[in-house]
Amino acid sequence: MNGFSSSGRHTLVLSCSPRKAGNSDSAAELVGGEFAARRPGLSLSVRRLSDIDIRACTACDYCAAHPGRCSMAGLDETNRLLSALCAPSPELPVSVIVSPIHFYHLPARLKALLDRSQYSWHLPPGEKPGRDAKLAVVLLAARRRGARLFEGSLLTLRYVASALGLELVEPLTLYGLDAPDALSRDGEAQARVREYARSLVSLS
Repeated sequence: MNGFSSSGRHTLVLSCSPRKAGNSDSAAELVGGEFAARRPGLSLSVRRLSDIDIRACTACDYCAAHPGRCSMAGLDETNRLLSALCAPSPELPVSVIVSPIHFYHLPARLKALLDRSQYSWHLPPGEKPGRDAKLAVVLLAARRRGARLFEGSLLTLRYVASALGLELVEPLTLYGLDAPDALSRDGEAQARVREYARSLVSLS
């Protein structure tokens, strides 16, 4: 997976599983591959969240007194990563989060990243960093059923998108991907990921 572009805006696909080379990484690569194929020359980054330095929000309330600013800015890569999510390439103005489901919710490191979006919660709507961009989500679950399996994760993502000023588009949710290589062995699920990526390209 490649890193951030050295300069300029780029479309980010973020794989958020703590497991390397598992289903989330595979799905992120599929999405990135479709983006690259349909937008030749696109400035694109496919990253693993576990490779990025993220510190948890300390609820210090600095951002309440200083909207749009975080007391920990510069201490880790969180602000840079959130800025990248909010400023995708104009050629394809959508960022993508790919995540497994852990105990009916998002994994801890991704939740820590999303909690840090609090820095923009107090900004007026017209000053939100992602006001011209979209956020797409691919959620992968091991369980084969569960009517509310994705509910908590999507509720969190909806309010984080609101805090950042991003438009949350219809997500892709996949059941039954239990083993680390389940997606790589499931042609139908792979096709759904590719089709979802193509639908995101068509939004721009």
